[in-house]
Amino acid sequence: MKIAFMAFILCMSVAASAAAPATAILDIQNMTCPLCPVTIRKALERTPGVIEAHVDYIHKTATVKYDPEIATPPTLVKATTQAGFPSKIHAGAKKMTSGVQKLISTLTCPECEHKTVEDMPLKSCRFFHECAQCHAVLRPKAGDCCVFCSYGSVKCPPIQSQYAAHSE
Repeated sequence: MKIAFMAFILCMSVAASAAAPATAILDIQNMTCPLCPVTIRKALERTPGVIEAHVDYIHKTATVKYDPEIATPPTLVKATTQAGFPSKIHAGAKKMTSGVQKLISTLTCPECEHKTVEDMPLKSCRFFHECAQCHAVLRPKAGDCCVFCSYGSVKCPPIQSQYAAHSE
């Protein structure tokens, strides 16, 4: 009984010292067909420390949950690059206000290059944005669902809420 109790205490201390999983979002290049995400996912999942990987062909991103004691974001970038798909860490930013996650994105006007930081709603898209400098009205490009997908540093809010769900 005493040995079982000691083994339990040892297991609990090892489990408590394990790091919580981290999540990285990668912007992936060279995805040209719907089969490319399979190759990327397999390359990431073969990387030591990767717990799971989700690749989004439409937005050209990969969301990777990993053990930060074993893997690092540069290791993930190296894995995709060696598979023929160069990547970089996603430039999006998150901020916390009153315990509620809000997503922000920097919109760049295609007319005058003016940049403005905007809060994004989590469950909807913004179809129009007026530039504060030149007053051009930004609309989504063909194939994009909102101005954040077309002109933002962070893709559309529904995708960002998906990323937040993966990081929990």
